[in-house]
Amino acid sequence: MKMSLAEQVNQLIAEGRHRDALSVMAKFGDPSGNAPLLENIGVCHYRLGNHASALDYLRRADLASPNNEQIINNIALISSEIGPVEVIDETALTPSTLNDIGLNAYFRGDFIEARRRLEATIALKADHYAAYHNLADLIEPDEALEWLDRINDLTPDTPEDQAAFGYLKAHLLDQRSDHEGAIAAWAQAAEAKRSSFAKPFDVDRHDALIDGVIAAFSSERLRQLQTGSVDERRFNFIVGLPRSGSTLTGRLIGGDPALIDLGGRRTLASEVVR
Repeated sequence: MKMSLAEQVNQLIAEGRHRDALSVMAKFGDPSGNAPLLENIGVCHYRLGNHASALDYLRRADLASPNNEQIINNIALISSEIGPVEVIDETALTPSTLNDIGLNAYFRGDFIEARRRLEATIALKADHYAAYHNLADLIEPDEALEWLDRINDLTPDTPEDQAAFGYLKAHLLDQRSDHEGAIAAWAQAAEAKRSSFAKPFDVDRHDALIDGVIAAFSSERLRQLQTGSVDERRFNFIVGLPRSGSTLTGRLIGGDPALIDLGGRRTLASEVVR
């Protein structure tokens, strides 16, 4: 049975083939006034990293379908990845969107905005444990005792939530100089995280993967790479392990008025895998 164009689009988006989905949607002609089509086009551009185009199509979708909460949340989330949130209706933002907006603000180095959004997340959903986890580095030492009292009655159920909650608790205990308590909380969080994996962590397989990466990017091979001047029309990616200094490097570069730091990107990994 032959699929309709709409069914083809939905399947391609589900498969992560966003460029192919855009090609199929181009066959619909002018999308003006068609909110679902404009939204799908916007989402595909977002997944491809074209934030300006994504926002343009989503704004048009919002005009075609005013007060659509999903469109409002998409606009707020995408705009937050490159700068201040484009607020259309604050009351329409979901806890999940607020958490992501807060995380994006954190990646940009806007810690005041990050904390405001993450606390708003908890205000809407008191058991949003990912937001608690993301708040950990934003809580000052003199607030640690207050926060320990605040989270005292929380009882996370799932391993993922237990891990997120444990990370915050450990961080607060460490700020209180209760290092033994902090280590115990981190250990419990790590155990909860491990129990959430579908398969046990394979140390040997992971070691083999890292050995393969080291072998592929040997000093000899790196010296054979062609060098040249930087093309100012292209993006430059800074990559590194967590806590390796990549975020700090990005912020230092972004301090140059002629350059823009887009913060931590979370789409590149999925594109590499795909």
